[in-house]
This record gives sequence, C-alpha cells and structure tokens, in this order.
Amino acid sequence: MDEPEREALLRERIRVMDPDRFEQLVYELAHREDERVERVQNPDGGADTVLPRGDGLAERAWQAKRFPSQIQWEQCEKSLADSITRWKPKRVTFVFPRDLSERPRDTFDKRLVAQGAADMVTVDHWNLSRLVGVLGRHRELAHRFWPELEGETDKIGRLIEAGGKLDTAQDLIVRAQALGEFADRDKDFKTAVTSLDLDTGAPNFDTLPYMTLEIRGERRRVHVASWVRDGASVEQATVSFLEDEGGQAARMDAVRTLATGKTARVTGGFRAAIVAPDIVKELTRDAQLGPGGFDLLPGDPLTICLEIDVEGKTTAYEIPLRPVPPPPGAAAGWAGFVSGALIELSFTLLEKPAIRASLSLSGELDGSGSARAETMTLLHGFAAHDAIRISSDVLFPGGNGVISGNFEKFGRDMDPDAAEVERDFYANVAFIENHLGIDLPIPAKFSPMDLDAAATMVEVLRTGHGSSTFGGLEATVPDPTMVPGLPAHFAKQGPAIHEVIYPLFAREISLGPGEYPLPPLKIAKFVALGTTPNAPARVRLEADGDPEITFRLCRGLTAEKDE
Repeated sequence: MDEPEREALLRERIRVMDPDRFEQLVYELAHREDERVERVQNPDGGADTVLPRGDGLAERAWQAKRFPSQIQWEQCEKSLADSITRWKPKRVTFVFPRDLSERPRDTFDKRLVAQGAADMVTVDHWNLSRLVGVLGRHRELAHRFWPELEGETDKIGRLIEAGGKLDTAQDLIVRAQALGEFADRDKDFKTAVTSLDLDTGAPNFDTLPYMTLEIRGERRRVHVASWVRDGASVEQATVSFLEDEGGQAARMDAVRTLATGKTARVTGGFRAAIVAPDIVKELTRDAQLGPGGFDLLPGDPLTICLEIDVEGKTTAYEIPLRPVPPPPGAAAGWAGFVSGALIELSFTLLEKPAIRASLSLSGELDGSGSARAETMTLLHGFAAHDAIRISSDVLFPGGNGVISGNFEKFGRDMDPDAAEVERDFYANVAFIENHLGIDLPIPAKFSPMDLDAAATMVEVLRTGHGSSTFGGLEATVPDPTMVPGLPAHFAKQGPAIHEVIYPLFAREISLGPGEYPLPPLKIAKFVALGTTPNAPARVRLEADGDPEITFRLCRGLTAEKDE
C-alpha cells in the first residue's frame, strides 16, 4: 500500500482501539519522548502514564481519553482534578483519537486549560494527527500494534538485511539488528533470540523472562526469551489443579512434597493459563508438543502453635507450615507435617472483611513405632478434642493472633476410642523398640494378640517382673527309688534362667534372660523304661497348687534383684 493508504488505515485503526490498548499506545509514545515514564494501573489517580518526580509525585501526566466522537468533558474535568490532587504535576496532557474542530478546541481551553491554569498546571493535548505523525517516525511501533500495516517495501528491506552475505563483522551486526527488529514485532512482549551451540548453557538474564522456548537443530540451538513490555496488560501466568479425582490427587502429592520443603514436580491433573508471545505462537503452531509439567518450589516456612484440649489435658505442637496449592474454592493454603500426620490450613475469602479458615488432617502410618505413635496421638487428639487453638501473628494479625473452635467433623470421621487403642499400641511398640534397640517390622494390620502381647511386654520391661504359667518339667532317673525325692531335689537347685520370649507380629521377641522360680512340685506321671523293678523311669512333675509364677528379668533398664 502507498503512504496515503497507510495513513488512512492507521487513523481508522487508532479510532477503533479498545481503551486498554489505546492507553498502552499512549504509554509507548510517551516512552519514546522520555524513557523514565511509567504506566499507571487502576486506580490511576487521574493519570494513565506519568513521568515520576522521585517523591511519589509526577513531573508530567498523560490521560488517554478514547472518545472517537463526542468528548465527555465531565470525565475529563474529573480526571484533571484527580491528577492534580494525586500527582501534583506541572503538566497534564490529554490524548484523543480524533482531531479537534473549532468548537471542541474552544471547550478544551475553557474547561480544561483554564482549570489547570488555576492550579498553576499546564494543560495540553495530543490529537489524532500527532499520533499518526509520531507513528510515522516509529514505524516499527505501528507494525507491532498493527502488523498488517507493514508495507511490502518494509518487508523486502528487512529480508535483504536479514539474508545478505556475511563478509565482515559489520555485516553480522546489521543481520542481528534486522533479526532483532523482526522478533520485536509483538505489541505486548519484547523478545531476545540467542543462537548457541549444543553444549552451551542457557543465557542468564537479570530479569526472569515471562516465557522461554528452545529449538534444537543438528549443530546449534536457538533460545527465545520473552518479557512483558512495560505498561502492557498481560495476565499473569496461572496454573491450577483440576477439581476431578486425578487433579486433586496431583494437588495432594504436591502438597505433601512442598510441606517437607522439597520441590514438587507436577506432570498431570492441572490446567495452565498462559498468554503466549506471538513468536512462540508462530513457532509452535504446527509442532507436536509432548505432555507438559512444571515445578513448584517450596516457600519459606512459618511456624504456628497448635494446641489440642482432650479431657482437661492440653497437648501443644510447634509446626512449620509452608505455602501450598489451596483446595478448590480456597484462596491460600499452608501445610506441614507432625511425623506422618499432614496438617493443612486453608483460607477462603468471604464477603469483606470476613475470611474462613479451614483445618484438615490426614495421616499415613509409616516408619518406626515412635513415629506412628506421634501420628496417632495427633489423630486421636483431633478425633476426641474438646477445643483446638491455632496461634500465629503472621496468619492471624490483630487481636491475640489466635483462632479456636470445636471441629465436630473430626470426631465423625474417626472413632475416638479406636484411635486411642491404636495410639496406645504404637506407643507400646515404640517403647519396646527403644528399650531393646531393635526395629520391628510393623505390619499394615495387627491382631488382638499383638495388642495384648505389646502391652504385656511393656509392663515387663517397665517393672522387671512378669507372670508365667508353669508348664511342668520332665526328668529321667536311672533308679526309680529316686523319684520320691525329685520335688525336693529341684527345689534345692533354685530358680531356672530362661530367655523371656513373647510372640509379636508373627515372630518371637526376646526381652532377655529371666529368672523363673519353681513352684512346689508333685509327681504327676511315672513311666517305667524297662520291665525290671529297678529299670530307669521317665517322670513328669507339675505344680503342687497354683501354677502361676512371677519371674524377673536378670538384666534390663528397670529390672532389680530381690534382696
């Protein structure tokens, strides 16, 4: 197209821009006058772009008013008043996507220029012709906003520069500039393209890119990095977990990993919302992309105090929590572990200024007996609690920094009595492991006999004593006349020393040697081993009365020898 056609099309494009894109265009043009300008996001205090003065105020302010036909003067007056109050500028420039005729120009002077003069502020304006003229001097900016305006002559010139023969270092610079201009056509993103060999690491940038893309060839690779342009309105990239079973399973995997302070790798169950730069869209348009994934880095922990009241007794925990992806509907979440119990604290925004804090608990019984006992102690506390208090000056600022309440759902989700039995059982297992210096292979399920055996073993280890049923003994005598004296004979020998053995988890556990006294004995069975009167005999002796005896451990932390 020729220049008149290009200018006419440019005028039309500016007139129909949406307000946000028009504000961005004004910022870009002001930025070419002074690189210190900044775009202001809503609420803007009556200015879309400002030239900062360094004290929170502005030397100059621009107000973009996309009124292609009828100008709303009341809005302009309010914006001017707000700008003077907030920014205290020396100059305010209104920008209109139209040229002002005599009447609107007269109204501008009377309603805005005069209002500014009363406050010692210069008020002027940029009209459509000025915008078109500046864009004529900065054609690359116009092409970035409206790629269809790039004429064939511009394209041919860029192609010649990009594809010319490389004979000198200067040729390389010209080629790089042409390629850079081509990569910089996106109205929202600025892009850097770097050519690297296959073994060189990725470029380091002072400012982290919004998105990077790497394309590998047989001999070299190309690294593309894009940043959001100053003042451009680009939605922040977001990642959220799906609310179906797979998505929430992936979220919980990430929560558990992050709660331990490790990086969580997510490969499924999520959706990502990312605004792709134009160059990335073009490069990936026909590409076959594989499964996606991302890493969640652990945040810094903050410590809460958790107190649980159960039947007049308070148990307190200091728990470090880390930021985690919140459950569906919640705005923020933190999580941490107490042994195998995961504590998750999430917050849901209600009608201002109210928020709702939700506490959840899930436990995995794994590891040693002591770890399981600590987990079950917490689970039992949640199931049987009278009150739960969480204190944190960071999470609950104001007041005393404490939230408290009674959470009935925990009692419904878990039987407090069953939790208490399981807690005591694992505490007994932990006691046995610690005193004997062993690691017991704890099965996923245990029997009532295991419950009884663990409780009995702990009692023996604590007191050094235990009870046992005397099962009798057998002896072979060479002369049957010795049989009547056997009870007295064994009584003179004193207690017997045996290993104290209990069955637990389908294996025999020794508590060490024990001293077993013999009860009064009697002859219960006599079997002659021959046919002559003096033939040897097999004799069985049993308790003469109560067969229950009390044994003592010969060694152990609490065992003592009777005086």
